[in-house]
Amino acid sequence: MGGSEFACRHCYNLTYASRNESRRGDIEIFRKLFKAESIEEQIKKRFYKGKPTKKYRQLLALMGN
Repeated sequence: MGGSEFACRHCYNLTYASRNESRRGDIEIFRKLFKAESIEEQIKKRFYKGKPTKKYRQLLALMGN
């Protein structure tokens, strides 16, 4: 079907953007942020002998770096 023809939303396979978004996605983002904040509070040193500490590596992995 071309753009010049009239058709229903079903025929053009159109949906609202909100229907394509995950509801759980927002919740997961907040969980990650909460976990990142708690890990960040526990970090005393970011590096030890020039290498990142285990907690700091967890924080970096959680933040996607």
